[in-house]
Amino acid sequence: MNATTKNHLPSLLVGILASYFALLLIVSSAILVSLLSGASWGGWWFKNAPGNGFLSAICGSIIGSSIYYIRKLYKTLHLPLPEKRLNNHSMIRFGYAIYYFARPVFAGAFGLIAVVALQAGHKFISQSPDLKETNFLYACTTLGFFIGFSCGKLIKQLETKIRFNE
Repeated sequence: MNATTKNHLPSLLVGILASYFALLLIVSSAILVSLLSGASWGGWWFKNAPGNGFLSAICGSIIGSSIYYIRKLYKTLHLPLPEKRLNNHSMIRFGYAIYYFARPVFAGAFGLIAVVALQAGHKFISQSPDLKETNFLYACTTLGFFIGFSCGKLIKQLETKIRFNE
């Protein structure tokens, strides 16, 4: 590999991103475990909060997104950057930082949208307005995880399906 195709992601950015994803993964996992287990250390709120489906979907999405983007960060470090992209190093670094920091946020937002769609579909189809809380939490968590893990592909699909006049 010659000097013009070397990957130029700075080690500080890589360290910050790796720490960011690890922290998101640990915190989201801890919240999700306490939420799903009804742990006493989670307190009254974790057992009785009306938005537990939303919280479990957000945590599941962030966990899925963190796992995917830790893997993608590792792969990015091993790929050379094309020579034409090396002209503006600071913009490339800034672009990578925004890309990686924003994806878990997007994943959480898509997880919320999925829970709203799940609840709306249930209320539309079912005669009973109540969902079994435990089953609903597991469904929201699973759906959120898959949405978080495939967030990048979901964004690309939305961009290709919804083309605005450019």
